[in-house]
Amino acid sequence: MIGVPEAHRHFGSTIGGEVLDVLHTLGVSPEKIGYFTLDNAENNDTAMEVIGAELGFDGRLRRGRCFGHTINLSAKALLFGKNADAFEQQLSGAEALSDTEYARWRKRGPVGKLHNIVVDVRISHRLIYLFKEVQRDEIDRATTLKLRSKKPLKLIIDNDTRWLSQLYMIRRALRLKTSIELLLIKYKAQWEDENRSKKTGQVTQAKLAKKPRILRDENQLTDKDWETLEGDGHMRRRKQGWTGSYGNIWDVVLGYELLLNTLEEYKQLAADFPDPEHFRIGINLAWDKLDEYYRRLDETPIYYTAMALHPAYRWDWFDETWAHKPSWVEKAKEMVADVWLSDYAHLEVRTSSSRGDDEPPAKRPRFFNPFEKNSRLPSSIPPYAAAIVVDEYQAWQTDREASDGNDGLGLPDDPAKGVHHSIQSTEWLGGGELIWSTTLSSGVDQLSVKLS
Repeated sequence: MIGVPEAHRHFGSTIGGEVLDVLHTLGVSPEKIGYFTLDNAENNDTAMEVIGAELGFDGRLRRGRCFGHTINLSAKALLFGKNADAFEQQLSGAEALSDTEYARWRKRGPVGKLHNIVVDVRISHRLIYLFKEVQRDEIDRATTLKLRSKKPLKLIIDNDTRWLSQLYMIRRALRLKTSIELLLIKYKAQWEDENRSKKTGQVTQAKLAKKPRILRDENQLTDKDWETLEGDGHMRRRKQGWTGSYGNIWDVVLGYELLLNTLEEYKQLAADFPDPEHFRIGINLAWDKLDEYYRRLDETPIYYTAMALHPAYRWDWFDETWAHKPSWVEKAKEMVADVWLSDYAHLEVRTSSSRGDDEPPAKRPRFFNPFEKNSRLPSSIPPYAAAIVVDEYQAWQTDREASDGNDGLGLPDDPAKGVHHSIQSTEWLGGGELIWSTTLSSGVDQLSVKLS
């Protein structure tokens, strides 16, 4: 881990210069520089151009993209539509929204209306205390000691720095649905009492024109809105259930395929949701955002190289998953071949005096969630493959063992070890020396890159 000074000006050239200064200060030579995993900001493209030009490589080919950031963009597209970034700038909830911003959020449907309510409550001392009072009344009326021991909760505001923040906002609101409805009823009664005419006992039109936004009919959450939030929260919870230790570079392509296929399934399921058209539009926008960045994976070879060098996948995965897109497979193979020929094929093969046969095989963890299930792929080596072997990289692609992780029970927890193990049988020499394969060297380089 290398610390980089904070860049006060976020121009790409400034960021690139800061990184180069740190590398120079620490004496990190260009041949030790691998890949950069960055978010999707355009200034990072410029930064990579500056770094690559200085260190002697094409910065564009070394620029990876944070997968978590892309998923976050897709989720925001699902919730807020095409102009999600404009909404991200208004997610702090630290100050009151302007009327224009308030109306813009309302047009985004139930999630936007909920956001407006949460912001209004959180910035008003009166509403904060009234909300606590409503909850205390509910707690005091509880019939069990466990329920009476609870304390009032705050509403959670979504923000632009915490991923899944909309899920947490929705989930807390659903939990406090009754309290939110009682709060609005009480506040409306108080406001009307305070603004009645002493002569008529009614609220005048002039006063009604100044009614707080949170009390206006168009800003209320209807029963249908609450049902939609239930469905939206359910969808978010399912996605939250897939989080875990998936920080490996080969998980990126697998993750894109899983999410795109899942969104296709949700398009069909949307018919059963309370507001089908609302969900269909959001799902289509989320799918489009994922597809946009999926197609940009071929800007750098790292993703395809990591899959091709993973013992459990190699080119079988591409040939089967992308069977309907042969041009994609051909492009990926060309990119990986370029990396092999330019960076590894010419390297000197080293030897090691330790065979390592006595080491017990690493235990593979079993996972039972949609992502792991989607990652399983039985191998299918064509019978003619051995006849077209040309060099070590191609030989390794056709040399499989049961330990490579394609038995359907699990993947190697360290694919670099899988690479090492799978080549031992063909490269163990009679004199007791093991060839330190250049394929292994390239596998360690590529598979060690993190996705975020």
